[in-house]
Amino acid sequence: MDDAGARFTRRRSELGPDATPREAIRAVLTELLPLDEQRREETLVLGAFGWSAITGGGITAEDTFAAPRALATIVADQLRRTRTGEDAGDPEAGADLVVMAAGGLAQGMLQGYSTSRTPLDLVEHLLDRILGSTER
Repeated sequence: MDDAGARFTRRRSELGPDATPREAIRAVLTELLPLDEQRREETLVLGAFGWSAITGGGITAEDTFAAPRALATIVADQLRRTRTGEDAGDPEAGADLVVMAAGGLAQGMLQGYSTSRTPLDLVEHLLDRILGSTER
């Protein structure tokens, strides 16, 4: 997790302070997906911890929530940048949806589930749904 955290930090700094919310969220999501061997191993480890929590293997579900909560905070902060006032909606709900969708996409990729769309195409579709297709 330290490696993943360092990679997220590096990726965010590479984007710079002028990155759009879409760019920032996309960067975080693509770092989560098992698109290479390192990220695949990280996804497997997270999945193992999750299953251990579900099956009572000595770890609680609460022990596994730090990373998703941190991700949801990052995404919610970015969603707040896109909308203000009455258009703000519920950035926390949007962030939760993004986090849960990314987790499902990552697990599906591990299992070999595929569609005619690439995982990165699906990330773009999710961002279109959350941010609107005009914020590109």
